[in-house]
Amino acid sequence: YNRRAYEQDIKKLTADKKFLYLSADVNGLKAVNDRLGHAAGDELLCGVAGCMKQSFEDYGKVYRIGGDEFCVISNISDINILLRRIDNFLDDVKNIAADKHYPYSVATGYGIIDDSGIDQCFKVVDSKMYQNKRASKKGRLN
Repeated sequence: YNRRAYEQDIKKLTADKKFLYLSADVNGLKAVNDRLGHAAGDELLCGVAGCMKQSFEDYGKVYRIGGDEFCVISNISDINILLRRIDNFLDDVKNIAADKHYPYSVATGYGIIDDSGIDQCFKVVDSKMYQNKRASKKGRLN
């Protein structure tokens, strides 16, 4: 789904039900565009979107909310299922990067949208994602 659908769906969320929120940001898109061309960058984004859809569409909606930013709003009630889905997603992304020799990775963050509010969830998610992004840039993640 696109940004417009995301914004409409966010407005519909209610505090009486918990939702898991996953944010994903592609690291290295500019390097792929610069080295291999924008067609390769587009292919990369389509690959990430496909991996995300494959991993999460049975559990919620996948959105592209910006250039290289994606998210999932999920009805998964078990955090362990979410963690397994994230691992599967990241493994799939890593395989594409290796197959295509693309110098990129994906940073993720997740949290629960509950009665503490969407804004609080976004703060938690962004913090986790940027910790992941910094670790990735230091070579600690793939």
